[in-house]
Amino acid sequence: MRKFYLLVSLVVLGVVIFASGKPTDISATIKENIMSMPKQPLSSKEVEAILWMREEEKLARDVYITLYEIWKLPIFINISKSEQTHTDAVKALIEKYGLSDPVKSNKVGEFSNKEIKKLYDQLVEQVKNLS
Repeated sequence: MRKFYLLVSLVVLGVVIFASGKPTDISATIKENIMSMPKQPLSSKEVEAILWMREEEKLARDVYITLYEIWKLPIFINISKSEQTHTDAVKALIEKYGLSDPVKSNKVGEFSNKEIKKLYDQLVEQVKNLS
């Protein structure tokens, strides 16, 4: 499990480093870095965590897109782009380890995991009640 946290920490560090340097395609740079790291065996818990993270990052992205659609504040689109970078980084891990990607559609509000779908619906409902 320690290897998993190290890997996630490296992904986050890569996001921070490359975001500050503003490369033209942060996601591609992060993917290149992930693919160049040594491949380590994953436990079933690590696999489960990676798959959860993929949809959880998409959940965050989708909620911020929805916030933008409601309030038209650019900050929400900016945050959604950051969340997209995060979900792309986790997708790179999924590809590296040959896992089945739970994100079948990039469409806002579509999720494979029923818990995440329920959470998305609850968050959107709360947001709509604020407007």
